[in-house]
Amino acid sequence: MRALRERPHLDARPVLPFDFLWGKVWVMPPPGAGYRPARVEGRLVAAAGRPRLSGVEHEAGGEAGFAGAWGDLAGRGSDADAAGRLTGMGVVLLADDAGVRMITDRLGSRPAYIARDRRGEIRAAGTHLESVAAAAGRACDFDPVSLGELIVHNYITFPHTSRAGITEIDPGSVTSIDAEGDRVQAETYWTPDEPGVWPGERAIFDELVEALRAAGEDVTLGCRCVAVTLSGGKDSRLVMGVVPRERLAAGLTYCTRANRETDVARRVAEAFGVGQVLVQRDPDFYAALLDRGASLLGTELRANAHGLCIADNDLADGFDLILGGQLSDTLLKDHFMPVAQREALRHKPLSERAKSLVKKMLGRSGPPVVSTQSTLGRAQVEWVLDKEILDAVRERRRRRLEQVRAVRPETAEEWFRFWPASRQDDSSHTLGNSRLYPADTLFLHSGILEVARRLAPALRVGGGLADRAFARFYGPSARVENANTGLPLDAPAWRVRAHEKRLWRDPDAKAAFKRLPPSDTPWNDVQGSWVDSRMLQMQSPAWARYREEVLGCPPAVTLIDSVLSISGRDVIAGYDDRLPATANHLVMQIARVVRSLGCQDPADGE
Repeated sequence: MRALRERPHLDARPVLPFDFLWGKVWVMPPPGAGYRPARVEGRLVAAAGRPRLSGVEHEAGGEAGFAGAWGDLAGRGSDADAAGRLTGMGVVLLADDAGVRMITDRLGSRPAYIARDRRGEIRAAGTHLESVAAAAGRACDFDPVSLGELIVHNYITFPHTSRAGITEIDPGSVTSIDAEGDRVQAETYWTPDEPGVWPGERAIFDELVEALRAAGEDVTLGCRCVAVTLSGGKDSRLVMGVVPRERLAAGLTYCTRANRETDVARRVAEAFGVGQVLVQRDPDFYAALLDRGASLLGTELRANAHGLCIADNDLADGFDLILGGQLSDTLLKDHFMPVAQREALRHKPLSERAKSLVKKMLGRSGPPVVSTQSTLGRAQVEWVLDKEILDAVRERRRRRLEQVRAVRPETAEEWFRFWPASRQDDSSHTLGNSRLYPADTLFLHSGILEVARRLAPALRVGGGLADRAFARFYGPSARVENANTGLPLDAPAWRVRAHEKRLWRDPDAKAAFKRLPPSDTPWNDVQGSWVDSRMLQMQSPAWARYREEVLGCPPAVTLIDSVLSISGRDVIAGYDDRLPATANHLVMQIARVVRSLGCQDPADGE
């Protein structure tokens, strides 16, 4: 199908057709060895992403090694039994003349979709929403409620998508669609049930250490040349530390300008005895990413597919696996913990407790202030949505929260944000990587997920328990400072907070720590591998051109206007400082997708 190929770096990849009595299946085999689709005893077995059968070196089975290994395992039990052995990030597709089965990974990190036409009949299913939408005649059938939620919260509540009539299937499930397309059945093989009693600190610490060690061995099984996406922080250093030394080949560090992070990451790589590869990016990489990321991933998330630069540098075929540390903060730390709960659980020194008591006595205490730029503060800008859309957004979020609460009574507000992980608002990184080259993230390994679901909130505050477990694998790299703080890797939480407060209070110190000397592209003048998104959107000539082009596309402007309570045209025309950079970005991303599809202006009728 054309939509599968018309994406960055995927235009030369094969798309293989398979015919059945009820229709056709197109498969673009995922990158990496052993994933060619094959018919096993009359049934097609195909994969998307990098699903692994734990403990199985399927590459040894040849080009279709995964299909053969799946057929062997399912033949001795059932598809649900085989699914229970799955680990990593991916979807398994099974098809025969009776219908289709799609099997999602435990956390649903790689999404799969079912599309119905306007009469409610199933017309398509698959892992690439834009192709599924086109096949069902829904390419331009955008759901305004979903778009409003995407703009404000950076993701769409499961199972809804950006298109009407298209839903995501359950994580950790075997979903069957019969040949007539009128019956869908889902069998769940894993849910992240919260334990009735949280395990004690010593026991869960030992479990985590062993799970990390085992994951490094299992995820890289069958690989001889593994690269790790290496920043100067703790998580990627841990990933490098658990990969067996004989398989570890390099550390890949994204780089637009040399900075503190590139220097720290180089020394970390050297401590592990491998070289650093600087993955260079053009100064306008992030400006171009607005269109390129959405073309690769679609419109379900803010499509910051940073890993495109690896393919741009012809590194996509250079390694058996490129392994990352995404989701560490999500699963093992307090990234999505409600601020009030985090503050209640956080250990406070005596001086801080005394100050809090005085403020309370003087009536000056209140809930912690959360920036709208923070992922936990985005609800504060819901005012920008049209009233009817806002009501619908809040209702769907309420319903989903109750569903999650049935599985995670104490931690529902956190797991709501990343179960399934396809909805975690930074998952565009992992999704993009998995489409471009053999990629995975260590923290999706089934053993780590089992620990994560049983890790008590108090042990995740400040990442204390995870940090201690990670330190077991740092080796000599422990002597290299943390690029994110400039402090020793084992600096206590109170010292990190004191350092951050000093930067807040001293603009000159903050500028010296955060920014590089000025250049012609000031949005790249940062001491890290990211970009200053606000400055990019305000000052980049490319973004100025995007605004002009979208303003000349009435369907795009009309759609944005219908979603917002303020003028969509004004937000498109110039950066709105009342909104976070992410919201401004998503308004433009949605508008440009509409423009690229050539959608009809709703005002023109059918």
